[in-house]
Amino acid sequence: DVGRLDNDNVSNTRSHFGALVMVMISAMFGAAQPALFAIPVERPVFLREYSTNHYGVLPYFMNRLAIEATMTFLQTLVAMLIVHWLIGFQANFFMLALIAYALSMASTAVAVLLGCAIDDTKMAQEFLPLLFVPQMLFAGFFVAVEFLPNWLQWVQYVCSLSYALRLAMLAEFDSCVNVEPEFSNSTSVSNCLMILKDINSDYDSAWWYWLLLGALFLVLRLWALWVLKSKAQSFY
Repeated sequence: DVGRLDNDNVSNTRSHFGALVMVMISAMFGAAQPALFAIPVERPVFLREYSTNHYGVLPYFMNRLAIEATMTFLQTLVAMLIVHWLIGFQANFFMLALIAYALSMASTAVAVLLGCAIDDTKMAQEFLPLLFVPQMLFAGFFVAVEFLPNWLQWVQYVCSLSYALRLAMLAEFDSCVNVEPEFSNSTSVSNCLMILKDINSDYDSAWWYWLLLGALFLVLRLWALWVLKSKAQSFY
């Protein structure tokens, strides 16, 4: 019930934030692992059937995308049905589920790109944490983004977890962002705004977060398609 705790206590607010971070990280890793293994496992069959002109790269890629989108949706829905009320999140259920789903799909895009680029499944699995684990640092959970070295802060702009967490925090702490003027100086509001500041979350930029999260998904998917097509054409 950490989501129902009084935010007047800063420890409660940070616990609330931590619970939300853990849910988002679980969504990120949970969706990426199955997507990572799918293409390397199917590669021999795909290359054989591609070489005999049974189908092209694009139909195969779009079919995989449809399967991943469906399975990720069901996985996200089940997970959110469990954690939303168990933890006591205050955000709208459908909004929080949508944010988790968007993050999951962006994560599958990274995993698919790795799966297309690296032939060895074991090696791809070793590379995956190198791309995902640093995102926790740049999401502002362990260290406020403003305290990171200036030459490293740009990394936050290519991290899907950063955008998803900002959106999730705005949805979860909406009562702090859209508070009545007479309550704007309360301790609970101050604690919430402090967390939002630590992760560089701005209410007016929410639409940018959605746009950039979608852009990351699109760019990574197109990149993966190009890599898969290049490997298929060079194989035979």
